[in-house]
Amino acid sequence: MTRILFFQFGDFADAFHRFERGEAETYRDQRTSVAKVVSLSERYAVDVVVCGHREHQEQLLPNLRCWVSPESRFWQRQAVRDLMQSIPEPDLFVCRTPNRVMLDWAASRQIRTLGMFADTFEPVSPRVHLANWRLASVLKRLPYPAIANHGRPAAESLQFLGIPPEKRIAWDFNPLSPQKPPAGKMAANTPFRLFYAGALLESKGVGDIIQAVAELRKSGVDVQANLAGKGENERFQRLIDELQVSDAVRLLGLIPLTEIVPQMRAHDATVVGTHHCYAEGLPNTIFEALSAATPLIVSDHPVFTKVLKPNHDALFFPEKNVASLASAVRSLISDPSLYRTLMEAGEKTLATLYNGVTFDNLLDSFLEDPAGSNGWPARFALKPVP
Repeated sequence: MTRILFFQFGDFADAFHRFERGEAETYRDQRTSVAKVVSLSERYAVDVVVCGHREHQEQLLPNLRCWVSPESRFWQRQAVRDLMQSIPEPDLFVCRTPNRVMLDWAASRQIRTLGMFADTFEPVSPRVHLANWRLASVLKRLPYPAIANHGRPAAESLQFLGIPPEKRIAWDFNPLSPQKPPAGKMAANTPFRLFYAGALLESKGVGDIIQAVAELRKSGVDVQANLAGKGENERFQRLIDELQVSDAVRLLGLIPLTEIVPQMRAHDATVVGTHHCYAEGLPNTIFEALSAATPLIVSDHPVFTKVLKPNHDALFFPEKNVASLASAVRSLISDPSLYRTLMEAGEKTLATLYNGVTFDNLLDSFLEDPAGSNGWPARFALKPVP
């Protein structure tokens, strides 16, 4: 029986058990992704290796086993060798995060690999440039038919890893259906309510949102923010308390995926303030906000500036610039025409973000033809923009 190894973030075993109990997914296509891997275990022997918080392993199904180890171990060559010696060597490797040490391990064994990332490799700093060079040196030795990245801008950034054009693929989550703008929704709502969904990290701009709310309220603007997700929760609660905005900013914790779009529609704007140093592809929050017909306020992250038009698809502000973020909020409050433009842009903009290659498409093609000899990488590869 062919053996497949998946390497990824996220507690796969926990998600598996939650879905078995009928519970909700916490990010888009999580259930689809888990179900796909589970279905593969009917035909293949499947091991899922996860960057987690504690060391453990669990046999989920006869041909499906999950192995969890702290993330720090996966940046240590000897730790990776020790872990992988306890796991049966795979025939095929699906790497869902660009970890250089794991990819080097696969290259040393010449295991056919599908890279399926959600990261950008834009060389925004000397540190990123060096990291790209190191990763590229590993990929040169790796037998891969293609490397995929989530969304067109992130896929284009694969050029900085030396991936040839015919092997660069932009993959998508399953498309969302756009909704019409909420009837009667106006920019003059009081209080003006901001929404954020994602990892609660400084590099995701969460601190900027909290500080912008504090600045706006000091100047007499009635604004609130609800922040959904997990991460540095204690740190941001301290910041909320220090700035004395506990009556205006709430940390919601993780919320079910089914609540994300309704929450966006219930709020007046969604903020995605990612710093340039955070190497994400195109975050689901942008797709969801466009689907929800909710105005977007976004940082000038290099991925966002390539797909969103200023003052049409979103309001932009320079990364880490709290005053500019606050100014963007004031613009939405004071300009009903701008607010309406951003609400109505969602449907057309959303359609331009999809590339037509889903997780299932990509995985099935790789498993049927790991060498890519039938030409599927070139068929799926990025096409020039007209």
